[in-house]
Amino acid sequence: MAHFGDKLSYWLPQTGNKSELVFSSAIDVGEAVEAAFAAATSEKRILHKAAVILHRQIQAAWLNSPHLPWPPKACDLLNSAPTPPSELCDFLHQTITGRQGSSVSDRVRRVGASLAADICVAATNGKWIMPKHLLLSMALRHLTGSAQVLTFINRFGHCQSYTKVLEIETAIGTLIQTRDSLLPSNISWSGNIVAQLCWDNFDVTEQMRSGLGTTHSTHGIMIHVNCY
Repeated sequence: MAHFGDKLSYWLPQTGNKSELVFSSAIDVGEAVEAAFAAATSEKRILHKAAVILHRQIQAAWLNSPHLPWPPKACDLLNSAPTPPSELCDFLHQTITGRQGSSVSDRVRRVGASLAADICVAATNGKWIMPKHLLLSMALRHLTGSAQVLTFINRFGHCQSYTKVLEIETAIGTLIQTRDSLLPSNISWSGNIVAQLCWDNFDVTEQMRSGLGTTHSTHGIMIHVNCY
């Protein structure tokens, strides 16, 4: 103030915790208001505010979300699993379709939910575990059996890491061993109907370089009778 003197004008906002606004005295007050309005309503400023709001809502939803039991069961991932904030899903739906509306197609809803789950995990540094990341990592593990595939997808933020999948499978195996019965919980010892099962694994590998002259043949029959 001592240096510029009357060349600067000051405005004290009504909110007490905000600093004074400073603008040049050479411009009209209306011009200063117009410049401030243009800066506050620019697209870059609006997107910045939207990102801050969504980040705050993600953090609040994460802190208030129910914790998944360990190891998680299928019913836990389907019924009581944490979901991203609805505001984030609506924002992604509008970003994908380019229009505002409550009715979106199943594809947009599915893609939006997938992107929302990735954003929630990324915004919490992987601390918020979403059902998508568990189910996708388990599916890739059983379909491919490749640690490299899971590592690639995990680095893009779409699923859990390979070591995390092994932890889940180990926890599930430990839970089964601690039970009185090795049968799954949905199979009863009594009242079962007769079940018959047979399998056949016939591999002819004569045409393979490493399996020349070899044939693998495996047969089996299993019969289950009623238990009372």
